[in-house]
Amino acid sequence: MSRSDSHTYAEQPWFVPPAAETARDVVVIGAGVAGAGAAFSLAEAGFSVRVFERRETAAAETSAHPAAVVMPIISLKPAPVSRYHVAAYELTLQRIRALIERGLDPGWHPCGAVHLLNKPRLQKLYEGLAQTGLPAGIVTALSAAETAEYTGLPLQEPALLFPEAGWLHPPSFVQAQLAHERIRFFPAAPVDAIEPGGPGWRLLDEAGAVMAETPLLVLANAGDCLRFRESDWFPLIRIRGQLAYVAPEHCDRHPRSVICHDGYTVPATGVGHLMGATFDYHRDDDTLDRDDFENLVQRNQALLGLKTQIGALAMRGRVAFRSKCHDHLPMVGAVPDYAATMRDYHDITKGRSFKNYPKAPYVPGLYVTTAHGSRGMISSVMAGRILADQLVGAPAALDETLMAAVHPSRFIVRRLLRRQPPLRAADGRETGDASMNEWR
Repeated sequence: MSRSDSHTYAEQPWFVPPAAETARDVVVIGAGVAGAGAAFSLAEAGFSVRVFERRETAAAETSAHPAAVVMPIISLKPAPVSRYHVAAYELTLQRIRALIERGLDPGWHPCGAVHLLNKPRLQKLYEGLAQTGLPAGIVTALSAAETAEYTGLPLQEPALLFPEAGWLHPPSFVQAQLAHERIRFFPAAPVDAIEPGGPGWRLLDEAGAVMAETPLLVLANAGDCLRFRESDWFPLIRIRGQLAYVAPEHCDRHPRSVICHDGYTVPATGVGHLMGATFDYHRDDDTLDRDDFENLVQRNQALLGLKTQIGALAMRGRVAFRSKCHDHLPMVGAVPDYAATMRDYHDITKGRSFKNYPKAPYVPGLYVTTAHGSRGMISSVMAGRILADQLVGAPAALDETLMAAVHPSRFIVRRLLRRQPPLRAADGRETGDASMNEWR
Protein backbone atom coordinates (compact mmCIF):
# COMPACT_ATOMS: atom_id res chain seq x y z
CA MET A 1 0.00 0.00 0.00
CA SER A 2 2.99 2.19 -0.63
CA ARG A 3 3.17 4.91 1.98
CA SER A 4 1.23 3.13 4.70
CA ASP A 5 3.28 -0.06 4.40
CA SER A 6 6.00 1.40 6.61
CA HIS A 7 3.62 1.68 9.57
CA THR A 8 2.26 -1.09 11.73
CA TYR A 9 -1.38 -2.10 11.75
CA ALA A 10 -1.94 -0.26 15.04
CA GLU A 11 -0.39 2.96 13.69
CA GLN A 12 -2.67 3.10 10.67
CA PRO A 13 -5.93 4.59 11.95
CA TRP A 14 -7.91 3.45 8.93
CA PHE A 15 -7.19 -0.17 9.88
CA VAL A 16 -7.92 0.03 13.61
CA PRO A 17 -10.71 -2.51 14.24
CA PRO A 18 -13.99 -1.49 15.88
CA ALA A 19 -14.72 -2.07 19.54
CA ALA A 20 -16.01 -5.49 20.55
CA GLU A 21 -19.72 -6.06 20.11
CA THR A 22 -21.89 -6.66 23.17
CA ALA A 23 -24.77 -8.34 21.33
CA ARG A 24 -24.61 -12.09 20.82
CA ASP A 25 -27.23 -12.51 18.08
CA VAL A 26 -26.12 -12.34 14.46
CA VAL A 27 -27.61 -12.94 11.02
CA VAL A 28 -25.50 -14.20 8.12
CA ILE A 29 -26.74 -13.65 4.56
CA GLY A 30 -25.59 -16.48 2.29
CA ALA A 31 -25.17 -20.21 2.88
CA GLY A 32 -22.22 -21.04 0.67
CA VAL A 33 -18.73 -21.73 1.97
CA ALA A 34 -18.30 -18.09 3.08
CA GLY A 35 -21.54 -18.03 5.04
CA ALA A 36 -21.03 -21.47 6.56
CA GLY A 37 -17.45 -20.65 7.54
CA ALA A 38 -18.56 -17.45 9.26
CA ALA A 39 -21.60 -19.02 10.92
CA PHE A 40 -19.60 -21.89 12.40
CA SER A 41 -16.88 -19.63 13.81
CA LEU A 42 -19.46 -17.28 15.30
CA ALA A 43 -21.42 -20.16 16.81
CA GLU A 44 -18.22 -21.55 18.34
CA ALA A 45 -17.59 -18.10 19.85
CA GLY A 46 -20.97 -18.22 21.60
CA PHE A 47 -23.20 -16.33 19.16
CA SER A 48 -26.72 -17.35 18.24
CA VAL A 49 -26.61 -17.41 14.45
CA ARG A 50 -29.36 -17.28 11.84
CA VAL A 51 -28.35 -17.98 8.24
CA PHE A 52 -30.60 -16.70 5.44
CA GLU A 53 -30.20 -18.26 1.99
CA ARG A 54 -32.08 -17.29 -1.16
CA ARG A 55 -31.94 -20.81 -2.61
CA GLU A 56 -33.92 -23.77 -1.31
CA THR A 57 -30.81 -25.51 0.01
CA ALA A 58 -27.43 -24.50 1.35
CA ALA A 59 -24.43 -24.63 -1.01
CA ALA A 60 -26.69 -24.27 -4.06
CA GLU A 61 -24.58 -21.91 -6.19
CA THR A 62 -20.79 -21.90 -6.60
CA SER A 63 -20.50 -24.06 -3.47
CA ALA A 64 -22.50 -26.79 -5.20
CA HIS A 65 -19.36 -27.97 -7.01
CA PRO A 66 -18.85 -31.73 -6.61
CA ALA A 67 -15.26 -31.23 -5.47
CA ALA A 68 -12.91 -28.45 -4.40
CA VAL A 69 -9.16 -28.69 -3.93
CA VAL A 70 -7.86 -27.94 -0.44
CA MET A 71 -4.29 -26.66 -0.69
CA PRO A 72 -2.55 -23.33 -0.07
CA ILE A 73 -0.95 -20.75 -2.31
CA ILE A 74 2.77 -20.59 -1.55
CA SER A 75 5.58 -18.30 -2.67
CA LEU A 76 9.36 -18.20 -2.43
CA LYS A 77 9.19 -15.05 -0.33
CA PRO A 78 6.66 -14.45 2.47
CA ALA A 79 4.15 -12.40 0.47
CA PRO A 80 0.76 -11.58 2.08
CA VAL A 81 -1.19 -13.77 -0.37
CA SER A 82 0.92 -16.81 0.48
CA ARG A 83 1.04 -16.15 4.23
CA TYR A 84 -2.72 -15.67 4.43
CA HIS A 85 -3.54 -18.83 2.50
CA VAL A 86 -1.00 -20.99 4.34
CA ALA A 87 -2.55 -19.92 7.65
CA ALA A 88 -6.03 -20.50 6.20
CA TYR A 89 -5.01 -23.96 4.98
CA GLU A 90 -3.76 -25.02 8.41
CA LEU A 91 -6.92 -23.70 10.08
CA THR A 92 -9.12 -25.51 7.55
CA LEU A 93 -7.40 -28.83 8.26
CA GLN A 94 -8.06 -28.21 11.97
CA ARG A 95 -11.73 -27.52 11.25
CA ILE A 96 -12.09 -30.64 9.13
CA ARG A 97 -10.64 -32.73 11.96
CA ALA A 98 -12.93 -31.05 14.49
CA LEU A 99 -16.02 -31.77 12.39
CA ILE A 100 -15.04 -35.41 11.96
CA GLU A 101 -14.42 -35.73 15.70
CA ARG A 102 -18.01 -34.52 16.25
CA GLY A 103 -19.32 -37.32 14.07
CA LEU A 104 -20.03 -35.08 11.07
CA ASP A 105 -19.08 -35.77 7.46
CA PRO A 106 -17.35 -32.80 5.82
CA GLY A 107 -16.80 -34.73 2.58
CA TRP A 108 -13.04 -34.87 3.11
CA HIS A 109 -10.70 -36.91 0.87
CA PRO A 110 -7.09 -36.52 2.12
CA CYS A 111 -5.34 -37.93 -0.94
CA GLY A 112 -2.55 -35.32 -1.10
CA ALA A 113 -1.96 -32.85 -3.89
CA VAL A 114 0.92 -32.82 -6.36
CA HIS A 115 1.82 -29.62 -8.20
CA LEU A 116 3.77 -30.24 -11.41
CA LEU A 117 6.52 -27.74 -12.21
CA ASN A 118 4.85 -26.36 -15.32
CA LYS A 119 5.81 -22.73 -14.66
CA PRO A 120 9.15 -21.01 -13.94
CA ARG A 121 7.80 -19.74 -10.61
CA LEU A 122 7.18 -23.31 -9.46
CA GLN A 123 10.63 -24.43 -10.60
CA LYS A 124 12.14 -21.64 -8.45
CA LEU A 125 10.02 -22.76 -5.52
CA TYR A 126 11.18 -26.34 -5.98
CA GLU A 127 14.83 -25.29 -6.02
CA GLY A 128 14.52 -22.88 -3.08
CA LEU A 129 12.05 -24.74 -0.90
CA ALA A 130 14.32 -24.70 2.13
CA GLN A 131 14.44 -20.89 2.04
CA THR A 132 10.67 -20.29 2.02
CA GLY A 133 10.28 -20.48 5.80
CA LEU A 134 7.03 -22.42 5.38
CA PRO A 135 5.77 -24.42 8.38
CA ALA A 136 6.99 -27.99 8.55
CA GLY A 137 4.84 -30.48 6.70
CA ILE A 138 3.16 -27.99 4.36
CA VAL A 139 5.08 -28.94 1.22
CA THR A 140 7.95 -31.16 0.15
CA ALA A 141 9.84 -31.82 -3.07
CA LEU A 142 9.40 -34.99 -5.10
CA SER A 143 11.79 -36.37 -7.68
CA ALA A 144 10.38 -37.50 -11.02
CA ALA A 145 10.37 -41.11 -9.84
CA GLU A 146 8.69 -40.17 -6.56
CA THR A 147 6.06 -38.14 -8.42
CA ALA A 148 5.19 -41.15 -10.59
CA GLU A 149 5.02 -43.40 -7.55
CA TYR A 150 2.87 -41.02 -5.52
CA THR A 151 0.35 -40.23 -8.26
CA GLY A 152 0.24 -43.68 -9.85
CA LEU A 153 0.81 -42.08 -13.26
CA PRO A 154 3.79 -42.41 -15.64
CA LEU A 155 4.92 -38.83 -14.99
CA GLN A 156 8.53 -37.97 -15.80
CA GLU A 157 9.04 -34.69 -13.97
CA PRO A 158 9.60 -33.57 -10.39
CA ALA A 159 6.85 -31.88 -8.43
CA LEU A 160 5.84 -30.20 -5.20
CA LEU A 161 3.82 -32.36 -2.84
CA PHE A 162 1.30 -31.09 -0.28
CA PRO A 163 0.96 -34.30 1.75
CA GLU A 164 -1.95 -33.20 3.96
CA ALA A 165 -3.93 -31.70 1.08
CA GLY A 166 -6.82 -33.28 -0.76
CA TRP A 167 -10.31 -32.41 -1.86
CA LEU A 168 -13.61 -31.66 -0.19
CA HIS A 169 -17.20 -32.12 -1.28
CA PRO A 170 -18.32 -28.48 -0.76
CA PRO A 171 -22.02 -29.18 -0.04
CA SER A 172 -21.03 -31.67 2.66
CA PHE A 173 -18.52 -29.23 4.16
CA VAL A 174 -21.15 -26.49 4.24
CA GLN A 175 -23.81 -28.75 5.75
CA ALA A 176 -21.42 -30.04 8.42
CA GLN A 177 -20.63 -26.51 9.56
CA LEU A 178 -24.27 -25.42 9.53
CA ALA A 179 -25.17 -28.40 11.74
CA HIS A 180 -23.89 -26.49 14.78
CA GLU A 181 -26.41 -26.34 17.63
CA ARG A 182 -26.28 -22.53 17.77
CA ILE A 183 -27.07 -22.11 14.05
CA ARG A 184 -30.57 -21.88 12.56
CA PHE A 185 -30.85 -22.13 8.80
CA PHE A 186 -33.54 -20.36 6.76
CA PRO A 187 -33.66 -21.59 3.12
CA ALA A 188 -35.69 -20.00 0.32
CA ALA A 189 -35.35 -16.66 2.12
CA PRO A 190 -33.98 -14.10 -0.37
CA VAL A 191 -33.01 -10.80 1.24
CA ASP A 192 -33.84 -8.00 -1.18
CA ALA A 193 -32.65 -5.09 0.96
CA ILE A 194 -31.17 -4.20 4.33
CA GLU A 195 -31.77 -1.08 6.37
CA PRO A 196 -30.78 0.26 9.80
CA GLY A 197 -33.53 -0.20 12.35
CA GLY A 198 -34.78 -2.17 15.29
CA PRO A 199 -31.87 -3.46 17.34
CA GLY A 200 -29.47 -2.78 14.48
CA TRP A 201 -30.56 -4.06 11.07
CA ARG A 202 -33.74 -5.05 9.29
CA LEU A 203 -33.77 -7.57 6.46
CA LEU A 204 -36.46 -6.89 3.86
CA ASP A 205 -37.98 -9.15 1.25
CA GLU A 206 -38.92 -8.14 -2.30
CA ALA A 207 -42.23 -6.67 -1.12
CA GLY A 208 -40.49 -4.55 1.51
CA ALA A 209 -41.73 -6.66 4.40
CA VAL A 210 -39.42 -7.20 7.36
CA MET A 211 -38.01 -10.74 7.34
CA ALA A 212 -35.85 -10.39 10.43
CA GLU A 213 -34.20 -7.92 12.75
CA THR A 214 -30.74 -8.34 14.18
CA PRO A 215 -28.14 -6.31 16.06
CA LEU A 216 -25.33 -7.78 13.96
CA LEU A 217 -25.31 -8.62 10.26
CA VAL A 218 -22.70 -10.46 8.17
CA LEU A 219 -22.73 -10.21 4.37
CA ALA A 220 -21.50 -13.53 2.97
CA ASN A 221 -23.35 -13.42 -0.34
CA ALA A 222 -20.44 -12.85 -2.76
CA GLY A 223 -21.18 -10.20 -5.38
CA ASP A 224 -24.82 -10.02 -4.39
CA CYS A 225 -23.78 -7.70 -1.57
CA LEU A 226 -23.23 -4.98 -4.19
CA ARG A 227 -27.01 -4.51 -4.23
CA PHE A 228 -26.86 -2.94 -0.77
CA ARG A 229 -26.01 0.73 -0.41
CA GLU A 230 -23.56 0.12 2.42
CA SER A 231 -21.44 -2.23 0.32
CA ASP A 232 -22.08 -1.14 -3.29
CA TRP A 233 -18.55 0.29 -3.57
CA PHE A 234 -16.75 -3.03 -3.05
CA PRO A 235 -14.34 -3.53 -6.02
CA LEU A 236 -15.32 -7.14 -6.68
CA ILE A 237 -14.49 -9.02 -9.86
CA ARG A 238 -16.81 -11.70 -11.20
CA ILE A 239 -15.12 -14.74 -12.72
CA ARG A 240 -16.80 -17.46 -14.73
CA GLY A 241 -15.38 -20.94 -14.25
CA GLN A 242 -16.30 -24.17 -16.00
CA LEU A 243 -15.50 -27.68 -14.84
CA ALA A 244 -15.44 -30.87 -16.90
CA TYR A 245 -16.26 -34.38 -15.68
CA VAL A 246 -14.99 -37.52 -17.38
CA ALA A 247 -16.18 -40.99 -16.41
CA PRO A 248 -13.33 -43.30 -15.26
CA GLU A 249 -14.26 -45.90 -17.88
CA HIS A 250 -13.07 -43.49 -20.56
CA CYS A 251 -9.58 -43.39 -19.00
CA ASP A 252 -6.70 -45.89 -18.96
CA ARG A 253 -5.09 -44.21 -15.92
CA HIS A 254 -6.50 -43.16 -12.58
CA PRO A 255 -4.53 -40.75 -10.39
CA ARG A 256 -4.20 -41.43 -6.68
CA SER A 257 -3.94 -37.76 -5.72
CA VAL A 258 -5.04 -34.32 -6.79
CA ILE A 259 -2.77 -33.12 -9.59
CA CYS A 260 -2.26 -29.43 -10.33
CA HIS A 261 -0.77 -28.35 -13.65
CA ASP A 262 -2.19 -25.75 -16.06
CA GLY A 263 -5.43 -26.50 -14.24
CA TYR A 264 -6.16 -29.31 -11.81
CA THR A 265 -7.46 -32.86 -11.82
CA VAL A 266 -9.41 -34.35 -8.92
CA PRO A 267 -9.59 -38.14 -9.03
CA ALA A 268 -12.65 -40.34 -8.61
CA THR A 269 -15.20 -37.84 -7.37
CA GLY A 270 -18.88 -38.70 -7.34
CA VAL A 271 -19.17 -37.51 -10.94
CA GLY A 272 -15.92 -39.04 -12.23
CA HIS A 273 -12.52 -37.48 -12.70
CA LEU A 274 -13.04 -33.74 -12.33
CA MET A 275 -11.04 -31.27 -14.44
CA GLY A 276 -10.91 -27.56 -13.79
CA ALA A 277 -11.21 -24.82 -14.32
CA THR A 278 -11.66 -22.12 -16.92
CA PHE A 279 -11.08 -18.55 -15.78
CA ASP A 280 -13.05 -15.97 -17.72
CA TYR A 281 -13.58 -12.36 -16.70
CA HIS A 282 -15.82 -11.38 -19.59
CA ARG A 283 -18.51 -14.03 -19.93
CA ASP A 284 -21.78 -14.04 -18.08
CA ASP A 285 -23.51 -17.15 -19.40
CA ASP A 286 -24.09 -20.16 -17.18
CA THR A 287 -24.34 -22.77 -19.93
CA LEU A 288 -21.67 -25.34 -20.69
CA ASP A 289 -19.35 -24.48 -23.56
CA ARG A 290 -18.10 -27.29 -25.83
CA ASP A 291 -14.78 -25.54 -26.54
CA ASP A 292 -14.14 -25.04 -22.83
CA PHE A 293 -14.97 -28.68 -22.19
CA GLU A 294 -12.58 -29.94 -24.85
CA ASN A 295 -9.81 -27.60 -23.70
CA LEU A 296 -10.12 -28.85 -20.14
CA VAL A 297 -10.07 -32.49 -21.21
CA GLN A 298 -7.16 -31.82 -23.58
CA ARG A 299 -5.09 -30.58 -20.63
CA ASN A 300 -5.62 -33.96 -18.94
CA GLN A 301 -5.30 -36.28 -21.91
CA ALA A 302 -1.65 -37.12 -21.26
CA LEU A 303 -2.34 -37.70 -17.57
CA LEU A 304 -5.35 -39.94 -17.91
CA GLY A 305 -4.75 -41.74 -21.19
CA LEU A 306 -8.17 -41.23 -22.72
CA LYS A 307 -9.57 -44.25 -24.53
CA THR A 308 -12.12 -42.11 -26.35
CA GLN A 309 -11.66 -39.23 -28.76
CA ILE A 310 -12.30 -35.98 -26.93
CA GLY A 311 -14.85 -34.83 -29.50
CA ALA A 312 -16.85 -38.02 -28.99
CA LEU A 313 -17.20 -37.61 -25.23
CA ALA A 314 -20.55 -36.54 -23.87
CA MET A 315 -20.17 -33.06 -22.42
CA ARG A 316 -20.60 -33.21 -18.64
CA GLY A 317 -19.61 -30.42 -16.29
CA ARG A 318 -20.70 -27.31 -14.49
CA VAL A 319 -20.42 -23.52 -14.68
CA ALA A 320 -20.23 -21.28 -11.61
CA PHE A 321 -19.13 -17.75 -10.74
CA ARG A 322 -16.58 -16.70 -8.15
CA SER A 323 -15.84 -13.30 -6.68
CA LYS A 324 -12.34 -11.99 -6.10
CA CYS A 325 -10.32 -8.81 -5.72
CA HIS A 326 -7.36 -7.70 -7.80
CA ASP A 327 -4.89 -8.44 -5.00
CA HIS A 328 -6.09 -12.07 -4.60
CA LEU A 329 -7.07 -11.56 -0.97
CA PRO A 330 -10.59 -11.52 0.51
CA MET A 331 -12.50 -8.64 2.06
CA VAL A 332 -13.08 -9.52 5.70
CA GLY A 333 -14.24 -7.62 8.77
CA ALA A 334 -16.30 -4.62 9.73
CA VAL A 335 -17.69 -2.72 6.74
CA PRO A 336 -16.21 0.79 6.53
CA ASP A 337 -18.50 3.79 6.39
CA TYR A 338 -17.48 4.86 2.90
CA ALA A 339 -18.50 8.52 3.08
CA ALA A 340 -16.96 8.99 6.53
CA THR A 341 -13.74 7.28 5.48
CA MET A 342 -13.41 9.56 2.47
CA ARG A 343 -14.15 12.58 4.65
CA ASP A 344 -11.66 11.66 7.37
CA TYR A 345 -8.77 10.54 5.16
CA HIS A 346 -9.15 12.55 1.96
CA ASP A 347 -5.85 14.39 2.54
CA ILE A 348 -3.57 11.48 3.55
CA THR A 349 -1.24 12.25 0.62
CA LYS A 350 -0.40 15.68 2.07
CA GLY A 351 2.07 14.60 4.72
CA ARG A 352 -0.07 14.87 7.84
CA SER A 353 1.01 12.81 10.83
CA PHE A 354 -0.93 9.57 11.28
CA LYS A 355 -1.74 10.47 14.87
CA ASN A 356 -3.86 13.42 13.72
CA TYR A 357 -6.45 11.17 12.09
CA PRO A 358 -9.46 9.63 13.83
CA LYS A 359 -9.88 5.88 14.09
CA ALA A 360 -11.55 4.08 11.22
CA PRO A 361 -15.29 4.80 10.86
CA TYR A 362 -17.49 1.74 10.36
CA VAL A 363 -21.14 1.05 9.57
CA PRO A 364 -22.45 -0.05 13.01
CA GLY A 365 -23.05 -3.77 13.33
CA LEU A 366 -22.27 -4.63 9.69
CA TYR A 367 -19.56 -7.13 8.67
CA VAL A 368 -18.47 -8.87 5.48
CA THR A 369 -16.72 -11.98 4.20
CA THR A 370 -16.38 -12.08 0.42
CA ALA A 371 -13.96 -12.23 -2.55
CA HIS A 372 -12.49 -15.62 -1.65
CA GLY A 373 -11.66 -16.45 -5.27
CA SER A 374 -10.17 -19.80 -6.22
CA ARG A 375 -9.18 -20.74 -2.65
CA GLY A 376 -12.60 -20.16 -1.13
CA MET A 377 -12.67 -23.51 0.63
CA ILE A 378 -9.81 -22.49 2.94
CA SER A 379 -10.08 -18.70 2.78
CA SER A 380 -13.66 -18.77 4.05
CA VAL A 381 -12.64 -20.67 7.19
CA MET A 382 -9.97 -18.13 8.10
CA ALA A 383 -12.35 -15.27 7.34
CA GLY A 384 -14.90 -16.74 9.72
CA ARG A 385 -12.28 -16.92 12.44
CA ILE A 386 -11.29 -13.28 11.82
CA LEU A 387 -14.91 -12.16 12.08
CA ALA A 388 -15.54 -14.06 15.31
CA ASP A 389 -12.38 -12.68 16.92
CA GLN A 390 -13.25 -9.15 15.82
CA LEU A 391 -16.81 -9.30 17.15
CA VAL A 392 -15.76 -10.53 20.59
CA GLY A 393 -12.66 -8.33 20.76
CA ALA A 394 -10.22 -11.26 20.89
CA PRO A 395 -6.63 -10.93 19.63
CA ALA A 396 -6.52 -11.12 15.84
CA ALA A 397 -5.97 -14.53 14.29
CA LEU A 398 -3.32 -13.07 11.97
CA ASP A 399 -0.52 -10.56 12.41
CA GLU A 400 -1.03 -6.84 11.85
CA THR A 401 0.27 -6.82 8.29
CA LEU A 402 -2.13 -9.56 7.18
CA MET A 403 -5.06 -7.98 9.00
CA ALA A 404 -4.42 -4.80 7.04
CA ALA A 405 -4.07 -6.85 3.84
CA VAL A 406 -7.63 -8.24 4.11
CA HIS A 407 -9.24 -5.11 5.60
CA PRO A 408 -12.05 -3.78 3.37
CA SER A 409 -10.74 -0.21 3.73
CA ARG A 410 -7.54 -1.05 1.91
CA PHE A 411 -9.10 -0.23 -1.44
CA ILE A 412 -10.32 3.19 -0.36
CA VAL A 413 -6.92 4.06 1.10
CA ARG A 414 -4.98 2.79 -1.90
CA ARG A 415 -6.97 4.93 -4.26
CA LEU A 416 -6.51 7.99 -2.07
CA LEU A 417 -2.76 7.43 -1.85
CA ARG A 418 -2.51 6.95 -5.61
CA ARG A 419 -4.79 9.90 -6.34
CA GLN A 420 -7.17 7.68 -8.29
CA PRO A 421 -10.89 8.35 -8.78
CA PRO A 422 -13.03 7.31 -5.80
CA LEU A 423 -14.91 4.01 -5.74
CA ARG A 424 -18.14 5.94 -5.27
CA ALA A 425 -18.83 9.54 -6.28
CA ALA A 426 -19.92 11.98 -3.58
CA ASP A 427 -23.51 11.90 -4.89
CA GLY A 428 -23.51 8.11 -5.15
CA ARG A 429 -23.27 7.96 -8.93
CA GLU A 430 -20.59 6.05 -10.81
CA THR A 431 -17.38 8.00 -11.32
CA GLY A 432 -16.75 6.79 -14.84
CA ASP A 433 -13.64 4.97 -13.72
CA ALA A 434 -13.56 1.58 -15.45
CA SER A 435 -12.57 -0.24 -12.25
CA MET A 436 -15.32 1.23 -10.10
CA ASN A 437 -17.83 -1.57 -10.60
CA GLU A 438 -15.99 -4.66 -11.76
CA TRP A 439 -18.72 -7.19 -11.02
CA ARG A 440 -19.68 -8.27 -14.51
